[in-house]
Amino acid sequence: MMTTPRRRANAAVLLGLALFADACTDPRSTTRFPTAPTAPPSTPPPSPRTTGTYEELAIGDVYRGVVSAVDQPCPGWPEWPCKYLRITSPDDGTLDIALTYSKGNLDLSLVDDAGHQWWYPVSVPVTRGASSLVFVWEYEFIGAEFELRTSLKRD
Repeated sequence: MMTTPRRRANAAVLLGLALFADACTDPRSTTRFPTAPTAPPSTPPPSPRTTGTYEELAIGDVYRGVVSAVDQPCPGWPEWPCKYLRITSPDDGTLDIALTYSKGNLDLSLVDDAGHQWWYPVSVPVTRGASSLVFVWEYEFIGAEFELRTSLKRD
């Protein structure tokens, strides 16, 4: 029996479909077809609890600072510099932090011992001896001066 080019093409298509079906359904099959590439898992941003160097800030103090280009990168956002501060509560209560500045685009976040994060304005419950990390972010004007005022309303 003589085969025509059309029959050979049809046979090739059928053979290809059979191999594909076999590779997809039979776990013992040695025929494997490439699949779509998978992206490598993204690396989670470092925890702010384990990175950086912090300046200590006492409740009741007024802190004056500048966010500069030499400051550490903000946690999770390495393109922005941040001032890193740590504050430890002497008592149970509500910690309030006021941020003032005259130029730039500053923001403030606080991360407590449990890993919860708050953004400015900050008024959060704290417990005696617990430390919180305060980050002052600068998005626009590197070299912006700022002032932090902290207070504690005791329970």
